[in-house]
Amino acid sequence: MTDLQTDFDFLPLRVIGKSIDGKNRYDRDSKRKLIEACQKPGASVTGMALKAGVNANQLRKWMSLDRKRHAPDLHGNRHQPVRRHSFLFWTWK
Repeated sequence: MTDLQTDFDFLPLRVIGKSIDGKNRYDRDSKRKLIEACQKPGASVTGMALKAGVNANQLRKWMSLDRKRHAPDLHGNRHQPVRRHSFLFWTWK
């Protein structure tokens, strides 16, 4: 395999549910793999979004949130998501 080729067995993304307002909920592992595939050199975010069956702007938002989640703050701490009662809270590590 070359650098631009990846195993895309996770595409299209698997919908695991729908929220009350009609938004799809996707498999977390597949979303992570999709974000990682988009971060490879030469990857087309729009092309990957089409293959995944999601809106390109939504995919860019997921990528932005992922970058923020893994970026250290001014004190070198990283944000860590904590799930409580189906809400997502952020804690400091």
